[in-house]
Amino acid sequence: MRNRTAQAKEEGEKLVRALRKRRAQLDLTQAEVGAQLPVSQNTVAYWEQGRTVPGVVNRRRIRAWLEREPQSPAVHLARGAKGKR
Repeated sequence: MRNRTAQAKEEGEKLVRALRKRRAQLDLTQAEVGAQLPVSQNTVAYWEQGRTVPGVVNRRRIRAWLEREPQSPAVHLARGAKGKR
């Protein structure tokens, strides 16, 4: 049986892969996703780079974000947001 830390890390990595895929599908920047979670653009970047793994609260937020109806990229383009893609 694996310990909780290993399970949490694996779950976090899986959620981040799904988040990155959804973010790419919607053509959102890391900053736009971060604003919706809410976390900083740097936090999203660190997750995607594998530098950090989301904690319990942020794993819940990511799951909720992934379950939401996707917003049209046009909504975000209208805002004129810039950031990493």
